[in-house]
Amino acid sequence: MPWSNSGRSLRNRSNLARILHENGAFAEAEAQYRAVLAAQQETLGANHRDTLITRHNLAGVLNARGDLDAAEAEYRAVLAAQQETLGANHRDTLITRRNLAGVLKARGDLDAAEAEYRAVLAADQEALGVNERDTLITRHNLAGVLKARGDLDAAEAEYRAVLAAQQETLGANHRDTLITRHNLAGVLEARGDLDAAEAEYRVVLGAEQETLGANHRDTLAIRHNLAGVLEARGDLDAAEAEYRAVLAAQQDANHRDTLAIRRNLAGVLEARGDLDAAEAEYRAVLAAQQDANHRDTLAIRQNLAGVLKARGDLDAAEAEYRVVLGAEQETLGANHRDTLITRHNLAGVLKARGDLDAAEAEYRAVLAAQQDANHRDTLAIRRNLAGVLEARGDLDAAEAEYRAVLAAQQDANHRDTLAIRRNLAGVLEARGDLDAAEAEYRAVLAAQQETLGVNERDTLITWHDLAEVLEARGDLDAAEAEYRAVLASRSDGDDATHSTQADSKISELHLRRHLAGVLKARGDLDAAEAEYRAVLAALQGTLGPDHAETRSIRYRLAGVLKARGDLDAAEAEYRAVLAAEQETLGANHRDTLITRHDLAEVLEAGGDLGAAEAEYRAVLAALQETLGPDHAETRSIRYRLAGVLKARGDLDAAEAEYRAVLAAEQETLGPDHAETRSIRYRLAGVLKARGDLDAAEAEYRAVLAAEQETLGANHRDTLITRHDLAEVLEARGDLGAAEAEYRAVLASRSDGDDATHSTQADSKISELHLRRHLAGVLKARGDLDAAEAEYRAVLAALQGTLGPDHAETRSIRYRLAGVLKARGDLDAAEAEYRAVLAAEQETLGANHRDTLITRHDLAEVLEARGDLGAAEAEYRAVLAALQETLGPDHAETRSIRYRLAGVLKARGDLDAAEAEYRAVLAAEQETLGANHRDTLITRHDLAEVLEARGDLDAAEAEYRAVLASRSDGDDATHSTQADSKISELHLRRHLAGVLKARGDLDAAEAEYRAVLAALQGTLGPDHAETRSIRYRLAGVLKARGDLDAAEAEYRAVLAAEQETLGANHRDTLITRHDLAEVLEARGDLGAAEAEYRAVLAALQETLGPDHAETRSIRYRLAGVLKARGDLDAAEAEYRAVLAALQETLGPDHAETRSARYHLADVLKARGERC
Repeated sequence: MPWSNSGRSLRNRSNLARILHENGAFAEAEAQYRAVLAAQQETLGANHRDTLITRHNLAGVLNARGDLDAAEAEYRAVLAAQQETLGANHRDTLITRRNLAGVLKARGDLDAAEAEYRAVLAADQEALGVNERDTLITRHNLAGVLKARGDLDAAEAEYRAVLAAQQETLGANHRDTLITRHNLAGVLEARGDLDAAEAEYRVVLGAEQETLGANHRDTLAIRHNLAGVLEARGDLDAAEAEYRAVLAAQQDANHRDTLAIRRNLAGVLEARGDLDAAEAEYRAVLAAQQDANHRDTLAIRQNLAGVLKARGDLDAAEAEYRVVLGAEQETLGANHRDTLITRHNLAGVLKARGDLDAAEAEYRAVLAAQQDANHRDTLAIRRNLAGVLEARGDLDAAEAEYRAVLAAQQDANHRDTLAIRRNLAGVLEARGDLDAAEAEYRAVLAAQQETLGVNERDTLITWHDLAEVLEARGDLDAAEAEYRAVLASRSDGDDATHSTQADSKISELHLRRHLAGVLKARGDLDAAEAEYRAVLAALQGTLGPDHAETRSIRYRLAGVLKARGDLDAAEAEYRAVLAAEQETLGANHRDTLITRHDLAEVLEAGGDLGAAEAEYRAVLAALQETLGPDHAETRSIRYRLAGVLKARGDLDAAEAEYRAVLAAEQETLGPDHAETRSIRYRLAGVLKARGDLDAAEAEYRAVLAAEQETLGANHRDTLITRHDLAEVLEARGDLGAAEAEYRAVLASRSDGDDATHSTQADSKISELHLRRHLAGVLKARGDLDAAEAEYRAVLAALQGTLGPDHAETRSIRYRLAGVLKARGDLDAAEAEYRAVLAAEQETLGANHRDTLITRHDLAEVLEARGDLGAAEAEYRAVLAALQETLGPDHAETRSIRYRLAGVLKARGDLDAAEAEYRAVLAAEQETLGANHRDTLITRHDLAEVLEARGDLDAAEAEYRAVLASRSDGDDATHSTQADSKISELHLRRHLAGVLKARGDLDAAEAEYRAVLAALQGTLGPDHAETRSIRYRLAGVLKARGDLDAAEAEYRAVLAAEQETLGANHRDTLITRHDLAEVLEARGDLGAAEAEYRAVLAALQETLGPDHAETRSIRYRLAGVLKARGDLDAAEAEYRAVLAALQETLGPDHAETRSARYHLADVLKARGERC
């Protein structure tokens, strides 16, 4: 039935509204109160006491619903009427004013709320007294406003004053007393005095459990608040237990209090990292909300978004924040504090997603809505904006924001101030301004150590960050000391939980990992390995072998093992990491590919080039698929692959890879970029290794021009390129240009270039390296004096710095010996070779390759000196060592045996020489084939020995076999004397000599004429080789008795020699002597005498009258004079020869006796006796 407006009916309706209010049915309560109010205003009047009471109660419902504007309006209307009808200090008036203050507090108008409470308090104290219950309630509420304003000292003082009065007047366990004590605990909690807060909550809890029971609403509220303190203290297990106990006591699963408890429980689960359980609780609370846009609903949804963000489900988190933001913008307005908080949190998700542009836009929108530039919230937003700018790499803007926030701080040592300063230091560190970063970190650290203590979490985090800067600066001693200090200062509890990335910085394992990195950088690889292994063992035990952190440490351990040169162990670790990454991340994940790349590097360093190539190709294929062929990382791997291909000797493939990388670099970076130049430089190296010296020179010159333009003529890289260009020019035989380049590098380098040689490339431009190369060029150019001087200068320097037995010192001494050998200073060369040999035998051993090479060269010097016995001994020693180490058929063994055969041939031990040549020949025919160049050269030399032995049939057969086996290409070039041995003309010349010796003069003449015709066509009639063949042809003609033809040939040779060599040259005189013999044989004794006298005059002038060759010509001249009948002149010549022979050879020598016999014959012809 409908309500009436009778007094009883209105009272009943008013009572119903109160009950609805108390049970949370605010909409229904409001409707009832408004109906009662309308009836009372009509029947009783607007200012009637009952009317004002109803309006007062209506304001309370509006307050409970959150409609604070309407509540304030109602309270003010009631207050105005009460002040007018009852007076300002009436009890009802003061109660209304006190409730109005509560609304103002709820609206955040704390100044107005405080003013109202203080006014009511003054009236209560005057009218009722200091300790009266209403007075204490007002004072209690004032304390609440002070707490809300952040004036915690004043709030605590008020609560303690109220508490003392209540304990005295009401007793310790009175409800009002316990409420005050409960609120005091809240202030202590807000101040961070958690021990005191927990103690107060526990006192209140004990009293309420005793007086109200464990499950009373107030008891559970205290227990709920106690859980909050435990949560704040980090005692999450105890906090969870309290929340769950309170939750279990709730009777209505969907009651507001139940849901609030469940929400707080979710917060603890979130803090513990149990994000699945936290999400489930938040979702359960959210599902129970009836009003999607209610403030509590939106707050829960915001909490859920935070969990989703923490779980990494950023899409879902963003979606939740956007739902909350939309509702708040609609219900509260765009600039409401809650709306701005949500927008601020949304910006954090966008930042975490990497959508930095959107994050910056949100932060700037929130910042623009702030009214107070120096308000704490404004500065927090600006600080987060700085973080986004930092993440975007806009470090200048980030620094400016941090500095602006820092300037607004009032307390230099406040925790927030120091945190901002630490953020600023991080930006400076990222900018590379490590000095400034270090200064900021040190300033923050000093303040934290003073205000917070050495062992406090924030202090240790700053200390850690300072150590990182020192590490980045390369101040490794200081960095190690700081990391060790943090390790020593931290407590065991610092490993209990790591709720943030900052917390994890001071975990023992994180610090030991960083310490290991510093130790590795310092080169203390043993200590670094020990640290990494300790961390690895711990992580394998706690996280398992396949966890990301475990894999990361194992990867770093592999790097240390690689740096130590323990490549087998490094490979094993990389393979273990790779297997885990392929299983958990997939074959094409970035981390997997990085590990595979490093594994390839280890395989490459270990010389397993085939496996290295396979790994590089696998990484390359994945990168080409995921990043594309022109991506920087793809190009980098292709570059490494090219290096392996070069090392494997697959120069075609290496060139192709370098050219592909070069084309991409030129397209993306430009021709003069450092990376482009680097690729071109390496391409030049491949071309050089391939022997394509023209192309290599062109590439080096292109790189050099770019480096001179961009880096300058004296830059390290420029000088290294110029050095390599010089090597190419040297290899091409362009020795003048090579010398000029080496001298230019020497002139351009600075003294500091010798300070350290961290890489092989650096050592290229050391003074001694360059002078060594320069000496090699000078030697090749034939400037042996200058070459010797350079080698001696380098040798002196190395003997002083490295010592006489060092490998580099020995190498230079060996090269010096080569120059001395080339100069013909064989005594000095022998001395140097013997010194090198002694050092190598001492340091490397008798059978080491270098030792045997030196011994071989010593043997060559002894051979050149004519000390054939010593040379044979050295060759035999080298041969014995090579037969033992390499085997009898190895190329080097055969080479030494070949040289030994040559010495035996020179010594006249032709049987032994033949045996050695035949042994070498058999091995070469077996390993190289019958037609190989080396085989044919050996066969030629065997033929020479057979020829020298007089085994002319066998010699002819060998020469003809070599002629038949050689190819047309064997005449293309003769880069060495050995090569010329198997040219057709050389072989035909030797064959002609054998045919002559065999008496087959027709065949010999035919061969000589064929060779002569070829040489006249290719070298010309006056060339030394042409003259030599013509001379030999003349000898055959002379032997055949074709003296006219012989004379003609000898005269042709003589004319050419007189023109090119001079009248007194040895070859000229020999030809003239042989011409004289032909003239003598023809009977043209006058012409013969003239020739002999010409030769004699030249020999007397050049060799002296007593020289054997002079005597021999004089002897022949005497014979012609005798034949001509000029016996006096003949006698004079014979007597002169006889006197010289008796003086030099003795009276009984065969030549002396022969001369005496011929003298007697002349005397006999004259009719005289000797």
